[in-house]
Amino acid sequence: MQIFNLRKSLLAFFVVGILASFMIVNAPKNQVSATDIPRPFVKNVTKNQLSATDIPTLYVKSDGHNFAYRILGTGRPLLLIQRLRGTMDDWDPLFLERLAQNHQVILFNNTGISSSNGKVASTITDMAVDAEHFIKALGYEQVDILGWSLGGMVAQTMAIKYPKLIRRVVLVASTAPGNPEFVPVSQAFKDIAVKENYTDEDHLKMFFANSSNSRKLGLESLQRIKKRTTDIEPLVNTDSWKTQFSAAIGWFENKENYFNKLKLIQQPILIATGRYDIALPIQNSYVLEREIPQAQLMIYPDSAHGFHHQLPIEFGDAVNNFLVQK
Repeated sequence: MQIFNLRKSLLAFFVVGILASFMIVNAPKNQVSATDIPRPFVKNVTKNQLSATDIPTLYVKSDGHNFAYRILGTGRPLLLIQRLRGTMDDWDPLFLERLAQNHQVILFNNTGISSSNGKVASTITDMAVDAEHFIKALGYEQVDILGWSLGGMVAQTMAIKYPKLIRRVVLVASTAPGNPEFVPVSQAFKDIAVKENYTDEDHLKMFFANSSNSRKLGLESLQRIKKRTTDIEPLVNTDSWKTQFSAAIGWFENKENYFNKLKLIQQPILIATGRYDIALPIQNSYVLEREIPQAQLMIYPDSAHGFHHQLPIEFGDAVNNFLVQK
């Protein structure tokens, strides 16, 4: 299927990146149920030890870039890669704290984003290279990664380019490169996403389902995010997010033939999305699951592009359960 109006339709999606029950959808090659995934040992941790709203912003230099980052928790390192226009401040603190019960959670702004200096990379490949430089600058030899939306594209690229560095991958509401069956962003999403600034109502419409329960949980997530009062990250400027968007266009046009390279990914991959995602409908996740050999797909009901913020405990546990495996 040819992608209709690719550039116009994708502009809105990339302006923003966009449980408790859930359903796991798998092809016959990977029949997995929630009870098959071993539960990790979770230490009793006090609230003061896991306060995502209080962790300080640090900086590390690599290849001439000064990366801003934060670290929460201890254990195997887990790098989180943000959506377009997202900063470290745009993760739900409760989701971060759940992940940090089992991992050393690493947040960062990639090159040129918010408080990280430099110029934003013009391709998804170069964004992945910058992220690899950041990981190496911190001294890690192997990490797990979780990428949301645009961050999921960077995560796929890293899995392909750096198979020894990347152990396991979680793709949150993302899609495949040059997806021939791409289901485009909805008009409702586009109408909001082109705005210069977003209200709480805009945020709810873009990232949460149109139900009273999803909206309620979405508003609670927003309130948690707003609790941070120190080291507030600057908003991503217009030139930077436009460069991100241009890089994403190249990803969707499959200029570097990444679609065929998906079959080369050998790491276990957890793909997850919300059933009512109006930015990247669930059909796009089906393609990812089909093309990646060791992938499994989880679809969360009554949720959308920000399902992990709507259900931070449920999905945080699902991620922990997946990553605890060797």
